[in-house]
Amino acid sequence: MSSDDARADEPEEHDGVSEASTAAADGAGGTDAATVSHAESQEPAESGEPVESGTAQPSVLARQPVFLVASVLVVVGLIAAVTFGILWSVKSGSDSAQNATARDEVAAAAEQAISAFAEVDYQSPDKYRDQQVAVSTDELAQHVTDGWKQARQVIVKAQRSSEIKFFDIAVEELNAYEGTATAIASSEVTLSFEDQSAELPRRWRAELKRVDGEWKLSDIELIPIPRTQVGNQGSEPQ
Repeated sequence: MSSDDARADEPEEHDGVSEASTAAADGAGGTDAATVSHAESQEPAESGEPVESGTAQPSVLARQPVFLVASVLVVVGLIAAVTFGILWSVKSGSDSAQNATARDEVAAAAEQAISAFAEVDYQSPDKYRDQQVAVSTDELAQHVTDGWKQARQVIVKAQRSSEIKFFDIAVEELNAYEGTATAIASSEVTLSFEDQSAELPRRWRAELKRVDGEWKLSDIELIPIPRTQVGNQGSEPQ
């Protein structure tokens, strides 16, 4: 046997070593691949989808009731504010209209009441008493009735008659809620008695009370007129 044949029959030990090395390399490569694969699995996804964490986050649906309640409260508040503003405006306008109406009523009642006390006809004295009672409160009407006997004698004896002409009537005070008012009137009274006559400037203060929906005279008096205003009765009462 030649040396070449002997060498051919010997096992190739280096091949085993080579295969073992190759297997080891392959095993190492597999380990590296597994490590890379695990590392890649730990990287955040690049698709833009959120990564779930251990703490649960409240969803939009879970927060919706809070938003809805807040929105409802805001809307209700706005509606209440608008409604209150409208009601206040209506009430304010209504109060102004009522006051204006009350002033007109007081002025008309004051003119009628003053006329009832200022105008008299000695030929019909009892009519003078009746017209005073008709425009007066019960208390003032009682005073008229109590003093009527003496007043009637004076009127008839002096043959006194009078007429009044108004220049202006102003409502000085008005409390529509309590039903009280004060009016000032400037006028000229033509007085006739014993075949004589005179035109006299007169200024009146009338206090009125509302009784059963009607303004009644509760008191009346003449106001002194300064000499400087005697010829200026047509101006508004001061």
